[in-house]
Amino acid sequence: MRQLKNRILMIGWEYPPFNSGGLGVACKNLAESLAQKGFEITFTLPYKMEVSTAAINFYFAKADFRQITNKMPYFFSYAVSPPISAQAQSFIKTRRRIKTGNSLIDMALLYRDELLENFDASGFDLIYAHDWLTLPAAVALKHKYNKPLIVHIHALEFDRAGEDGWRYSPVALIEREGLQEADKIIAVSHYTKNRIISCYKIPADKISVVHNAIQSTRQEVFLDRTTEFFKNKKIVLFVGRLTLQKGIDWFLKAAQQVAIYEPDVLFIIVGDGELKGEAVKLAAQLGIARRVIFTGFLRGKDLAKVYQMADLFILSSVSEPFGITPLEALKYGTPVIISRNSGVKEVIKGALVADFWDTQRIAEKILAVLRYHPLKKKLTEDGGNDLKNISWDKAAEKVEGVFGELLHASP
Repeated sequence: MRQLKNRILMIGWEYPPFNSGGLGVACKNLAESLAQKGFEITFTLPYKMEVSTAAINFYFAKADFRQITNKMPYFFSYAVSPPISAQAQSFIKTRRRIKTGNSLIDMALLYRDELLENFDASGFDLIYAHDWLTLPAAVALKHKYNKPLIVHIHALEFDRAGEDGWRYSPVALIEREGLQEADKIIAVSHYTKNRIISCYKIPADKISVVHNAIQSTRQEVFLDRTTEFFKNKKIVLFVGRLTLQKGIDWFLKAAQQVAIYEPDVLFIIVGDGELKGEAVKLAAQLGIARRVIFTGFLRGKDLAKVYQMADLFILSSVSEPFGITPLEALKYGTPVIISRNSGVKEVIKGALVADFWDTQRIAEKILAVLRYHPLKKKLTEDGGNDLKNISWDKAAEKVEGVFGELLHASP
């Protein structure tokens, strides 16, 4: 009988199939891989979801998010240190209770309150929290039960709000406190580690890098490209949330330039988000509306089918902490072009890299791959070889190493 190593409390926000992006995918695979290594994993979620994994214990918080109203969007700020701007510091000092207008913050605080009131964390060896939405709960439980805390950062407010916007965001205050309170931090890339250091002045030796991975099992689906619509068409694919961070506008501007020289190219955009309406308008303004297909959010066989249909995948993110989608594309034999501002470029050598804003260069690279089969074949082969060195089991081994540093540290 396998002996359990330690009891780990993982505080999460989403779990497939109830996920909106890569955060839930990463948490699920890490939790399952750590359980296979002998850790007893309890995974908390903010509300009841129909998820079940034999090796993992789940706790579903009972916070009723429907109770959130305009009377509740407040949280108490803490001491602020650079690099928050002087204007932001002045604002915070004069308003100890900040009206956020952000229901996600309210939900995170309700999650914290419910766990504090109803969940007993005394029997766990350490707390392992993922991203800012779990940090209020994680910090509170750390102090209530005097437990060591590991914070795993999959994305920063810098990535979501941009170079200037993050400085004025209350989410950045939550991130700052959580990162300062953490005993150890895991970043999904060196790119993200450097952002943590530059944005929050966290010591480099406190941060370990554990790259994300993908499941190696490939889901085969039947493809029909003989229909009149897809016949003889080349397909360039985008998969991601339709937000400024993901660079959907830059993707469309590059697509316009490609369409001038390749009349038989279709651009498929998989995902949803607050900029979907703007993206549809932009495609029309650029004169490529008939060449662009918006599918909405896809998963499972539907997503696998699109990956297999595509001739090329583009990651056009303005700031991407890691980026699992290029790995998924390579798994299905589709070559990739990735943004220089991404963490995934650290593990994929068989890819073309470009600055997200250099739409002319991106267009040139797209045309090169579509027109020259030897280049496409080489990128596909090299990317496939890269995947052989990437697995969730290896990622879990590195996380286990971080656990060991904390649990076996001298008093």
